[in-house]
Amino acid sequence: MNVNRNPVRVIRRLRMAISNDMHDSEARVIPGISMIKELTQDKLKKLGESTMAILKPDIQRIADKRFGKLKVGQEQSDLFSSEKFRKWFKSVSRVNEDDQSPALEAMITTLTTHYGDDTLAKMLSSASQSGGNWMSARLQDTLLRKWVSDKKTADDVYKLLKLDTEGQSIFNSPTLKTWMDYVSKLKKDPSDLLWKKLQAQYDDAVLAKVIAQSKSDIHRDVYRKLEKSMEKKWLQQDKSMDDVFKLLKLSEETDNIMKNPVLGTWVYYGKTLKKDPYQFLFLVIGVDEAKLARMISTAKQDRTNSPVWNIWMNYLSYAEDKPYKAVYSTLRARFGDEGLAKALSKSKEVDNTVLKLWKANGKTVDDVFNLLNPRKNVGGFLESAALKTWITYVDEIGSSNDKYPAIAYLEKQYGATDTARMLRLAENNAVCSGLVRYLREAQFKKWLFERKTYGEVMKMLSAEGKINAEVGRDFKHYYFQ
Repeated sequence: MNVNRNPVRVIRRLRMAISNDMHDSEARVIPGISMIKELTQDKLKKLGESTMAILKPDIQRIADKRFGKLKVGQEQSDLFSSEKFRKWFKSVSRVNEDDQSPALEAMITTLTTHYGDDTLAKMLSSASQSGGNWMSARLQDTLLRKWVSDKKTADDVYKLLKLDTEGQSIFNSPTLKTWMDYVSKLKKDPSDLLWKKLQAQYDDAVLAKVIAQSKSDIHRDVYRKLEKSMEKKWLQQDKSMDDVFKLLKLSEETDNIMKNPVLGTWVYYGKTLKKDPYQFLFLVIGVDEAKLARMISTAKQDRTNSPVWNIWMNYLSYAEDKPYKAVYSTLRARFGDEGLAKALSKSKEVDNTVLKLWKANGKTVDDVFNLLNPRKNVGGFLESAALKTWITYVDEIGSSNDKYPAIAYLEKQYGATDTARMLRLAENNAVCSGLVRYLREAQFKKWLFERKTYGEVMKMLSAEGKINAEVGRDFKHYYFQ
């Protein structure tokens, strides 16, 4: 019995051993197959990439070749608006229309090789500031992204654009905006970085002058931030108005102080301290009426090219609670009413300060009309820029008796029909044609307000003549619209 059981046990052990051997063998074979499969797929992938690389066009080579063939680099001025550039840009862009980034990068490389980084940046920046086009705008953005990709720092680009060699003329450089745009791409404040660079280069007097030069349409926001940075520095140092006056070297040239471009910076600081900078200024320079008149005379001559006139006008605005009649007498003594009126009528903007001076001195609408129209040529007056000044003064004076005071005055002087005729004649030739149209419409509204019927107006305009007919036609259109 014992003999018969043992073989069975042995056989069972052998079978288990055989079974385990076979299992291990299969386990060794399967990973080998997977490895071969992975290696094959990897080789196929690399082969595919190699094939694609062979088939993929060399955009850089194409950009360089077509740049030379089209003679793009021979354009002497306004490159980005030239036909050669347009053809080159479009031909390179079409190489891969699904993704134009490589084409743009290739074109930037070609242009940089030909012109250099700083020159190309100046060209793109100038194109952008003069209106430019979508092509130059895309290239400029690509250039900035390339610098980011190349890990250029703000300092790197500042030197690359040679802004460190611009000196006090830095705000005249077209590439300053390019640098500031790049700094913004780096998620930094360009005004803050620029302040630090300028502060390291100049003392406060020169720095204030440089900042004053930044007060243009392009850099207006930068100017405000830089001025605030300078003001913050002085406040932290507890500088008084007198301290800053000397710091800016204003005390060294009091005779020409009104021509100094940094005077406005000092005045602004004085207001921040809630002081009266003008009172301090006039005490320092020893102003009397005669000297004030000479200063204003200089201001009048230089007002388009210097801060003088603005300083003077700011003073008058600041001193609204002070007696305008005294100030007016000084101005009138130097220029006369007609001189002031003439200067103002030639200005693009109506200065409310002078209007307030007229009002304070008791000038009527009729007085100002005659001041602005010394030749008594009402037709010429309606066609001139002086019309805007007069209408603004009419609004400044106001009138509770007349709903349409300017028209009421003209009709009182010249009659309703002649006023309508003069306005119609002036409409096509006037400097302020929009104002003339405004007056014509105001006259029509006045007639309706006075309950004049269409028939009454037509009877009023019944005299023969082309102008009367045109006025009648225009009123008919207005009446029945």
